[in-house]
Amino acid sequence: DDINQEQSDKKDEKKEEKKDLKAETEKLLERIIKEPQEASKEPQEEPKDPQEPVKTAMDEICALHGAEQFTALCQSIQKMAPVFRRMKLQPICTSITYLFSMDKGCGYSTTLRLLSKLLQEESLLTVKMEPYEHVLEPEAPNSNVLESAGRMLSNCNNRVVSIDISNWCDKVSSPEFRDFLLSIQSWKKEAVYVFRLPYLEHSVLEKIEETLSDVVRVQKIAFPPMAAMDLQQIAQ
Repeated sequence: DDINQEQSDKKDEKKEEKKDLKAETEKLLERIIKEPQEASKEPQEEPKDPQEPVKTAMDEICALHGAEQFTALCQSIQKMAPVFRRMKLQPICTSITYLFSMDKGCGYSTTLRLLSKLLQEESLLTVKMEPYEHVLEPEAPNSNVLESAGRMLSNCNNRVVSIDISNWCDKVSSPEFRDFLLSIQSWKKEAVYVFRLPYLEHSVLEKIEETLSDVVRVQKIAFPPMAAMDLQQIAQ
């Protein structure tokens, strides 16, 4: 009886440890999502010395003008990276899908590169690979666009993967797109997914975010047109 009781106590202890770990994981996820939103409302500090050579991803990110939400997101990731590494919770970073709202030709590839560089520097992505960008084409007769894209993207691991869903803005609630989102979750292996949309009205973007959130955990980042122009100048 004593042995059975001891085994039962150990099982209960393990259950409690799992609950504690799950609770801690949820708290960290909430911090990643909430902190950028709160920090983006605060005035951003200007770089102390514009002539100082850029050495790290955060040096480049903090030099961007008008990208407060993106800067705050990266600062939040950097702040919590030591906790992720210590607790071996790096997969938390790949469990969040980012929704970037930015017009074409306004420095989108630059933001992807900087996000990828930051994750690599913080050892949250273990392999140094350039971001991969894919554009979802519009629906076409006798062609399964989402299935074809899924086959291509399923092997994109250990990197930042961008999927431009501009052609699907009004179809994100369709069963086909929902299945596509579910398939992304099934092949995620140390990959950080970023969905790109054009810059949209706040209410429209929120509605899309809400729809996507039914399937995946989403963090939206908006780049107003003025900010996007600044990013384009930095990229050049």
